[in-house]
Amino acid sequence: ACEYDFWAAAKKLCAYWQYRLEIFGSRYNLPMDLSGEGALIEEEVDLFKRGVAFVGPVDGFGRAVFTFERENFEADWIDPGDVKLKVIFYMLHVLAEQEAAVSNGFVAIIACETEKHAKSAPDGKPMKLVKSEIIPVRIRAMHLISFGASSTTGRALNLMLSFMKTWSFLHFRVRMHTFETNGTILSDFGEYGLSSIHLPERAGGSVDPKKWAEERIEIDKKRYASFHSHTKVDACANGQDPATIVEQARLDTQKKLKRRLDELRELSEEYSNERELARLEAEVSDLAKKNGKLRMDHGYLQVLQRLGSFVVNDYDKDRLCIRNIVILALAKVVTETPGILPCYRDNNCLLPSVTEWFLTHRLVFAGRDSSTNELIFSREDDDVPGEERLIRVNPGAEIPGLSAFLERLRLGLQGKLPCQLLGIDDTEDTLGGDSRGKESTRCAQDKHRRQERAKRVKLLKRL
Repeated sequence: ACEYDFWAAAKKLCAYWQYRLEIFGSRYNLPMDLSGEGALIEEEVDLFKRGVAFVGPVDGFGRAVFTFERENFEADWIDPGDVKLKVIFYMLHVLAEQEAAVSNGFVAIIACETEKHAKSAPDGKPMKLVKSEIIPVRIRAMHLISFGASSTTGRALNLMLSFMKTWSFLHFRVRMHTFETNGTILSDFGEYGLSSIHLPERAGGSVDPKKWAEERIEIDKKRYASFHSHTKVDACANGQDPATIVEQARLDTQKKLKRRLDELRELSEEYSNERELARLEAEVSDLAKKNGKLRMDHGYLQVLQRLGSFVVNDYDKDRLCIRNIVILALAKVVTETPGILPCYRDNNCLLPSVTEWFLTHRLVFAGRDSSTNELIFSREDDDVPGEERLIRVNPGAEIPGLSAFLERLRLGLQGKLPCQLLGIDDTEDTLGGDSRGKESTRCAQDKHRRQERAKRVKLLKRL
C-alpha cells in the first residue's frame, strides 16, 4: 500500500494508533472483534447483530463491497459517542482482510432509511476516516439507495455528482439510486458490476446482514480465543475482577507499544544520523576535490610566477647591458665631439637622461626571443616610414638607429641642431645682387635663426 516506502508506512502506523486511541479511548489496545470483550463493547456489538452493516462478495470488477443499512438502527437511536465511526472502523478492518480490497479498493453501498424512520444526518467523520487510508483500503465508488424519492430527483442528483467527479470535487464515483421495484434497481446496479448478493433484502437483495454478523462473531471468537481465555484464567486464578485484568492487559499493551515506539524512534534517529553522516561525507568529498583543484591551480600559478620572475630578471639583465652600451656610446660622443656648448660640459645627468629617453621614446627593448636568442626592439618614432615597428637584432650587432641618434646628438651638443639636419647653411646667400634683396634675405634668415634657436632650446629641454 505504501510502495515499500517504510517512512510512509511508519507514519500511517502512527496515525492508525492515534485514530484508534481517539475513537475507542481506553479500550483502543484491545482486539478488534465482536466478542464484546475487545475494543467494541456489547452495546456496539448489538448494532452488528441488528444488521446495520455487512461485507459481501467481490463485484464484477474484482472490488470488495461494503453495505451499510441505516434502516436497521432503532427509530429513536441517537449516536451516543461516535458509535457509527466505530462500526466503520471495524468494517474497514474486515475489508483489509480481503486481498481484493487492498489491491482494487472497495465499493460502499448505503441504504438510506425511509422517511418514517429518518435518522440523524451523517457527519463527516466516517468519510474523513475512509479518506485517511490509515487502513490500506481505498474507496472507489459509493452508491446511495433512496426509498421514496422520485426517479427524476435521482437522475438530477446523479448528473450533479457526475459533474463534481469530472471537476475533481470528488475523488470517487457517487451515484444515487431510487428504489421503485426489485427489477429496476437490480438492473440499475448491474451496470456497475453489483447484484442482489450485495443488497439488503428490502432493496431486492439476498443477503441477511444478521446472519453475516453471527458468522463474523464466530470468526472473531476463534481468532481471539486464546487472548480472552488467558484473561479469564488469570482473573480466576488470582481472584481478580476480569475488568481489572483487562485494564492491566491494557497497561501492559501500552508499555509494549511505548517500547516499540521508542525502538522506532531510535531507528528513525539512527537512520537520520546515517543520512546526515552520508551527506557530510559527500560534502567533505566535494570539498576535498575542490581543495585538490585549488592546490593544482596554486601550483600552476607558482610556476607561472617563477617563470615570470625568471623572464623579468633576464629582461632586466639584457636591458641593463643595452643601456650600458648606449651610455658608453654617448660618453664617447661627448668626449670626442669638439665645440660642445658650455651648458653641456661636466653635466653628470646628461648621459643617463639621454640614454633613458632613447630607450623609452626612440627604441624600446621588448625582450629576447628564446628560440633564436635575438634581441627584439620596438621602434617608437616614425622617421622611417614603411619599416616594421618590431626589429630583431642578433646579439653583438649594432643597435638599430643608434648611429643616427648619436649624430643628431653630436650636432645638438655643438649647437647646430636642427639647422644642419634641415640643410640650411647660415653662411649661404640668396640669389640677387641688389642691397634691398640682401636685406630682406638677411631679415628672413635672422627670423629663421631665432625660430631654430627656440626649437633647439625646446629639444634640449626634452633631452
